Amino acid sequence: MSEYATTIWGEQYCISGDFSQASSPVRFDGEVTPYQVADFQHRPSLAMRRYLEGTAQAGGSDPDAPEVQAEINEALKHMAPANPGLVSIRCFTARNTETGETTDATIYLRDDGCLVAYADEDDNFESPLGEIAYPGDDSVDDLENSLS
Repeated sequence: MSEYATTIWGEQYCISGDFSQASSPVRFDGEVTPYQVADFQHRPSLAMRRYLEGTAQAGGSDPDAPEVQAEINEALKHMAPANPGLVSIRCFTARNTETGETTDATIYLRDDGCLVAYADEDDNFESPLGEIAYPGDDSVDDLENSLS
């Protein structure tokens, strides 16, 4: 899953989804939406535009007004990956061995070469589920298996 962020109107806005998968749900600030990646032609910028236009409308502005479109266009120029130090490798379902509860999770490759897994609801990447410091050929499978 990829996450992108931009700042407009004094607030940061994030969108996320697996933009390589047409049926992947798109989230706005972590909240599930009725949209899928295919609705935005696999383009994060179109998803962000829809989010910002909806936000403007909810705030009482006309999202089609030239000044609102200019602000959105400027914000889109500054849209960037929310966590540039992480590259999504694999999505899976993690299981808590103590409680048996499951959660959707993603394994990432950090910019230092380590593999790390986070629950998808951990938007701030504060509490890793697991980590492999010196990954080898089977490390992604090993990390997933240790958490499933």
